[in-house]
Amino acid sequence: MILGEYIENQIKRLSLEKASEECCGLLIYDPLAKNTNIYPCENKSADKKNYFVISPTLFFSTLFPTN
Repeated sequence: MILGEYIENQIKRLSLEKASEECCGLLIYDPLAKNTNIYPCENKSADKKNYFVISPTLFFSTLFPTN
């Protein structure tokens, strides 16, 4: 996957905000708009330093929005 400078900068910024934790989020390509969107997610892992867990509810609601 080739990411644009904007997405790369957003990932860097988000990872620096909580540098002691695994950064997590979703990158979703929108074929209609022909762009990639970034969706930061809260890390739900009990061990945030070494692992990340994304809420299944958040995962599916991001992939399949109801509106």
